[in-house]
Amino acid sequence: MDKSLRDSYEAYQEAFYQDLNQYLWGLAALQMGMILLELAEGNEDGWKQMFDDDEEPDTYRKRLVRSIEALREIVPASVSSALSQMASLVPERAYAEITRAKICFLLCDSV
Repeated sequence: MDKSLRDSYEAYQEAFYQDLNQYLWGLAALQMGMILLELAEGNEDGWKQMFDDDEEPDTYRKRLVRSIEALREIVPASVSSALSQMASLVPERAYAEITRAKICFLLCDSV
């Protein structure tokens, strides 16, 4: 595990929070955050190597958990909002529907 995974998550999260209508960025942030957290659970040494000091890994993990909890609520709402504003036959609707399905896969019964 290296810092590029963390950087990727943070970039997607920042992009999504810049514009909550960009649900694909939100999905990417949610996916990367969940992957990062899952990898952290199984590889404590690799997790700690991504940080400069001994306290930062625990602090970051707590912040990551809270962030994922927020994204689990915000991203589905972003997709629902986009779908509610799209006509039924516009090509972009397919992407939004696929994104909703991906969210269902990630979150199971939460959507």
